[in-house]
Formats: sequence, C-alpha cells, structure tokens
Amino acid sequence: MAARRDQILEAAQACFAEHGYAATTIEQIAARSGASNGSIYHHFGSKDGILAALYVAALASYQDELLALLRAHADDAEAGIRGAVAHHLAWVEAHPQEARTLFEHRQTLERAGRAAELRDQNRPALAQVRDWLAGHVAAGAIRDLGPASAAVWLGPAQAVARDWIGGRLRGRPSALTDALAGAAWRSFRA
Repeated sequence: MAARRDQILEAAQACFAEHGYAATTIEQIAARSGASNGSIYHHFGSKDGILAALYVAALASYQDELLALLRAHADDAEAGIRGAVAHHLAWVEAHPQEARTLFEHRQTLERAGRAAELRDQNRPALAQVRDWLAGHVAAGAIRDLGPASAAVWLGPAQAVARDWIGGRLRGRPSALTDALAGAAWRSFRA
C-alpha cells in the first residue's frame, strides 16, 4: 500500500515537472505510475491531494534537517545562524523538484482549501525556530529582529534559491553560502 502511494507520488512529481501542475491529468499520473485512477483517488482524493502530499513531504524534509541543525547548535548562535543559511541553499540544490513544489504551489493549495493542512505542518517547526532564536536573544548572543527575523535570516538565500530554480542564476546557490551566511550573522550579531 505504501509502495503504491510512493509510486503515485513519484509519477506525479515527474508529470508536474514535465507538463506543469495545471496541465497534468490524473490519467497521465496513472499511466506513469501504473496505478489505476481509482487507486489514485483512494490514496489522495484528487490531484490537489497529490500536490498537498508532495508539498507536506518536501516541507517536512526541509524542516527536519533545519531543526536538527538548530538542535546541534543549541549553544552556538553564530553556527546556527550561518548553518541555517547553508542548509537552505544545500537543501534546494539536493532537492530541486521538492523546492520547486514549495516555491510554486503554496497558493494553489491554499486556493484548493488546504491552507489548514499547510499551517498544521508549519506550526510546530516555526515554534521551535522561534524558541531557538528567543533563547539566543535572552542570552544576549543575538539581537531581537522581531517579525523581520525570518526575512533577514533566510530571505536572501530564498531569493537566490528561487532564481536558481527558475533558471535565472548560473552556478550553484551554495557558492554564495559564505557571503549570505556572513550577512545574516552580521545582521543578528549582538
């Protein structure tokens, strides 16, 4: 059962990459995965159910690695700030299709009534990141940038990653890690 679900997800990811989400049909996913239409609807309910599963899996992968990095640097604010930037760029390079799903399909899923599902995935991870930052602010290791924290920390890396995924950046995003991580640290440094 799990193997069939994974086959459908892999086929859908390939179809979305090849044809675009809007142009991909359930029939194309069925043909590529070897699953019946009924099996696809049983597992996911709809095409946006497939997209939501891909989105949540990609987000969970990204978040799990980020949170592990922050736990490993629980006592080192600089290593955590710099490491998160490096993680962001490296994860996008290692998972370009998943990154594309995250960058391009949040609004599609929200319009399809799946915003709560995405919030449920995000809420615990964001709370852990906020707690990590707050601990370092309280210790005097970093400045409190308030609501701008995420934009200052990962915004430039996100812009570079989007440009790379969109074909507007030559070379690897990770080549910019030192510059972007340094800028993030200088912004947070107490």
